Formats: sequence, C-alpha cells, structure tokens
Amino acid sequence: MIPGLLMSLLAASLSAPPEEMGAPAPLLPWAVTDRAFEQARYLELEGKPRVAAATVAGTCDGAVSPEAAYLGGVLYEGAGETALALRCLRQVAAADHPLRPRAAWHLHVLETPAEGKTSPADPWLALASSPGLAGRVALARARSLEAAGSRRAAAALLTRALAGPLLPSEALETRLLLARCLTGHGERARGRELLARLAWEGSAEAAEALREEEPLAALDVQDHRRWVGLTPEEAAGRRAGGDPGGWTPEQRLREGVALLGSRERREDALAHLLSARDAAEGNLRIAATWHAAVALEKLDRDLEALALLEELRDLPGLPFATELRVRMGRLCLREALPDRGREVLEEALADASPGTDLSEAVWSLARYHRTAGEPRRCLDLLRLLRRGFTIQRSPWETWGPLALYWEARTLDGLGRREAAIRLWELLWAAAPMNFYGVLSRARLEDASHAPAPPGPATWNAPPLEIGPLGSLDREVLALPLALWRLGRYGEAREETRALLASGRLTPALPALHASLQLRGDGLRSAASLRRSMGTLLPPPWRGGARLWIGSLPVRFLDLLAPVAAGDGGGMDPSIIAALIRFESSWNTGAVSHADAHGLMQLRPYVAEEVAERCMGRRVGRRDLRDPALNLRIGAQFLREVLHRHHGNWLVTLAAFNAGTGTASSWLKRFQGLEADEWLEQLTYPNTVGYVKRILGAAEGYRSLYWPALGTTSDLGGIAWEIPPAPNPFLDEPGARCAPGARDGEAP
Repeated sequence: MIPGLLMSLLAASLSAPPEEMGAPAPLLPWAVTDRAFEQARYLELEGKPRVAAATVAGTCDGAVSPEAAYLGGVLYEGAGETALALRCLRQVAAADHPLRPRAAWHLHVLETPAEGKTSPADPWLALASSPGLAGRVALARARSLEAAGSRRAAAALLTRALAGPLLPSEALETRLLLARCLTGHGERARGRELLARLAWEGSAEAAEALREEEPLAALDVQDHRRWVGLTPEEAAGRRAGGDPGGWTPEQRLREGVALLGSRERREDALAHLLSARDAAEGNLRIAATWHAAVALEKLDRDLEALALLEELRDLPGLPFATELRVRMGRLCLREALPDRGREVLEEALADASPGTDLSEAVWSLARYHRTAGEPRRCLDLLRLLRRGFTIQRSPWETWGPLALYWEARTLDGLGRREAAIRLWELLWAAAPMNFYGVLSRARLEDASHAPAPPGPATWNAPPLEIGPLGSLDREVLALPLALWRLGRYGEAREETRALLASGRLTPALPALHASLQLRGDGLRSAASLRRSMGTLLPPPWRGGARLWIGSLPVRFLDLLAPVAAGDGGGMDPSIIAALIRFESSWNTGAVSHADAHGLMQLRPYVAEEVAERCMGRRVGRRDLRDPALNLRIGAQFLREVLHRHHGNWLVTLAAFNAGTGTASSWLKRFQGLEADEWLEQLTYPNTVGYVKRILGAAEGYRSLYWPALGTTSDLGGIAWEIPPAPNPFLDEPGARCAPGARDGEAP
C-alpha cells in the first residue's frame, strides 16, 4: 500500500498535446504507466541499481525502447557495469530521440581514460548538444586542447562558451581556465586582467592565482574590494565615535557610506565623502570619489556625479571599470547626453573581461537606440539580453521578462502587431506574477486579445499543474520531459535551468522547472524555491498556491476589503494588500528611518493633513498604530495620489513611495513618455523595484484570498498615457478630497 501511494503522489499532471477530439490525456511518469519501470524505480530506491537496470532493459541485446535503454544504461553505470552501460547507451545515441545528447555525454564519461585525457574530436561530445550540457562540453574540449598544448585554441573555445549562458559554477570554472590559458600562450596581460576581475567579484582561487602572478595587483584588488565594495550595512558596523573634526579619511569614508543607507541623510553622507576624498590619496581617494558619485546620483545631481566619475574613467587597472562606465552611460542617457552615453556604454562592452555581467549596459544601449529612432538595433540588443548571452551573475528573471516585453513593444512600434502579441501572450502565460507579465496582459487587452483573467487559487490541484502542452512546449521541452518521465529529476533540472538561463521560454517551462525542483534528491522548501525562481513561479490560480502563500501573507481582511473597495473610490484591495506587504509586512507597530508609521507607513504630517481635510478628525502618532485607522487614512491618501495622477497606477505607486514632489519632478523631466517607459527612466532604483513588486504581487493576493479582495482587477486596463498636468493635490489651490469614506460613515 505504501509504495503504491508514494507513486500516485509522484504522478504529475503534465498534459500531452491536445488531441483533435476529447480532453488531453495526462502525461505520466513511466513508473506509473509501466510495471517494469515501476519495479525498477523501487529497486533503485532500495540501493539495487544493477537489478533495477536488468528489470527495465535486460542486457540491451534485443529491441529495447530508447527510454528503457537510457534508464538501464544510467543504472548500469551507477552499478559499475561499464560494458552493459555502454551497450545500452550506444543504442540511445544511435537513435533519433530527445535523450540522445544525454546518452552521448554518459558515453563520453565512460570512455574517457582514468587519467582524464580525451581527444578534442571526441565524437560523443559532438552529440552532447543539449543546453544543460553546454558548459561541461566546452570545459571538456578546452581541457583536452590545453593538455595537447593548444592553449590558444582552448582560449578561443572558452571565450565563445562565455558568450552563451552558463550556470554560475560553470561560468566561474570556465573563466578561471580561460585566465590560465591566456597567461600560458602569450597573452599574460589579458589573463591577469581576467584574474583581477574574478578576484574583484570574490573568487578566492583567482585572488590566489593573481598573487602568484602579480602580488602588487592582487593587493590593489583587495584594497578596492575593501573600500569601493563597502556597503552601508558593513560601514554602519564600524562607524567612528567622538569629534568628527578629528576623524581620519578612512573614518569619514565609513561614516559617509553608512549614511547613504538613509534617504534623509544623503546630504550629510555626501559631505563626509567629499571631505574624505579631499584628504585621501591612492585607492582610498578612488573609493571616496566613487561613493561620492553614488551619493550625488541618489540626490539627483547627475551632472556632478558624472564629473567625479570622469576623473576615474581613464585610471588604469581598475577592476570595477565596467561598473564605472555603465553608471556613466546611464547618467549620460538620463541627462540628455545620448551620444556621450552611447560612447561610454560601447566602451564598456568592448573592454569588459570575458564573462562579465553586461546586462545593464546592453539594456541601456537598447534604450538609447529606441530613443534615437533605431528600432532594429534596439531589437538586436533586446534579443541578446533576453537570451542570456550577457547575463552571468544575474538570474534570467531579472532581465529576461524585461527584454521580452520591450522586444514586443518595439515590434509593435514597427507595425508588427501579431509578432508583438505572440510575445505578450508567451510572457503572460509563463510569468503572470512578474511585473512585465502584468503589463503584457494589459497590452493584450488593448489589442482585443484579452487572455482569461486570473481566478481563485487552486488549493486541491496536484503539485504544479502543467499543461496542456502546446507545440512550442513539445519542441523545446522534449528532453527534460523525457528525463522527468524516467525519474531522472536531477538531469531534467539541469536542462530546464539552462533553458531558463538562455531565455528559451515556453508557457510550461517555469512550472516544469518548479515541479522538478520539488522532486527527487533536489527537494526544496517552498521558501527556497521562491528565492531561486522569484516571479517565474506558477501563480496561485495554476497550482502554485502553496508556493506563494508564505510570500504573500495577509492580516485584517475584515478591515482591508471594505476600506479599500466599498466606498466608490476606485481602489483595488489587492493592490492595497501588496503595498502593505512591501511597506510594513503587516506589522502595525513598524516605524521606518524616515519616521513612517504603521501598516501603510504613513508619515505623521501626511496622516494629520489627510485625516483633518478628508475625514474631519485629528490624529497623532500613537493613533497610527491602530490598524483600522491606519488603513482608512492610508487608503484615503493613496486615493488622493491616484486622483492627482488621473488614475494611473504606475505613476501613483511611484509617487506614494518617493513622494509626490519627487514624482512631479520626474513627470516634468521625462514628459511625453508612456507610463511603462517613464517608469524605466526613474532615478530611484528602489522606487522602480517597489512599483514592479507591488503590481506583480497584486493578482497573487487576489487569487489567494478570493473573493475577500475582490474578483475584478484595476490592472487589466493600465493607463499608458500620462496627462501633462496632474490634478491639484490636497495642499494646492482648487484641491478637494477624492471620493472616500468620511469618519463615522459606513464604508
């Protein structure tokens, strides 16, 4: 009874391609549909791989299916039965089957001599062409070339490999081997530069190799990591006391960096950093200049920041030269210096060490070409970005959906509406909890291609329903699905992870990857899965409810729903819930460093003005701990900001986070843009992230707590145009309170 129950729980709800008639049949593991595979699975779990292999594949002498031959070969390999493993795996490698690349890799491993030497022309490596094996194949070929003395050829091969997406561990190993090959065939300077870059990124092995090659350069990198890489949290732990007049440059630098963490103390931070810069020399002066430029950018004094960064631009040997140029390029584009920005960004791309994460530089250049009226060049860069070729350290979730959405926007601008719609449909199907998935849904509604709206969470669904599979899923996911059906979850995860990293997105890929992460020896908690996949996790209404419930908690549902939605003020309770989640995490006693209080993090002077003008009552700081009152005042204030900005949620949330005055300056500075493009220009990265997180989470809240937070969304029809003049705010002439519940009235 117990094994049968376990196997029934392992059965996934993947659906096969739709048939011409009838509902699609479920795609199940072979261990569920075939008795031999079921027995083999239990024998493997009992530690009897040889018996398991014989059960499913015999000795591979006769006609055996590719699936049975592959599983038998892998099990025989694990049991040390090399001859039988080779016989089974060769059958798979000779067949036209999705499992062929994996079989070829196993054959390469089995036929490699004990000393590890192999030929670069190994025929099995040529067949091991799946995305999940790309890094290992490149490393195997490069090592064989290096062993044969062809270090130049090995370096060229590794450089090409780094132009594609690799897993983080593979990328580091590839770059270390490349540095060794470069220093060994006459390009010592390039090799040292790559080692310095790796040491700057935190590789202890690269730092040790650099110390052996060039001790002084290693000390320089260590110094830059210590000072330029200093974070506000690290600096706050080592702040100096006593009279600031007697502080050393190091102490002033630490104080300035520590204060950068507080939006209210940035002017003080800048003063300390400039003082440290004037008194310091060498690497300490470089660090003070860098942090002062960061402070100036945070204060919206971009031209002054550019002047400081220009002093560092031509200094030789800076391991963070790429970051410096990317920051300069971003500032130039923001300050209407487009040609100078393009020059600096192209310089960053040309001079970067192999494998450096260039995603922000590519995105900034794509925006430049879009603004300059060069959409085709913009498209090339966006496709490069979404395919992961410039991303080595960032997860694909960070840049892939952004690139996919803006590729569709650019295609739409070129009159290729159908191509744009296909990309928006893909993004909404694969990542509906991502900000760009939400925008894609709104674009589809505008194009009269509205997808099915989100619904209530499916709590009783099998873990992560996937399907039905479309033609794109069947084509791209053939190998990981075959591995999944065989119970080879680890190998299947390698393939889905590589597909995500390379931007080969399909509607079912995120759900399949999440399903694999929850199975087999890679079992993970929902929390760790959320950290690794982020907004690519399947949404609550598609079987992912139990994965999201820990990330999107809620309190005070009885207060939230009527305050937000029952008064005709045009509010969306799911957006209010998401806002509270990221403002206070539902902590009624939360107080920020900016003196914001309670659930919705209201500043006392704002709460006092809103309560007095719009609710006819007076409130104090202590009153803001009351969740009911904090929600009423916060909802009314958000209503005022929404009314000021003509119902535009993107602008409203940015103003709620950064302040209405700051938002007004952005509206003047970046006028004429649609709301999605306007948001990408904002000078506060935290505000941009804040808006994206809230709008991405809102539908998840509605689905998880259906119908308490309503059953319709304000986000389907996002307002793209930003009116040139906002409505008067509370403290401006002609202002009046937006519709809302007055104190004492039933909401």
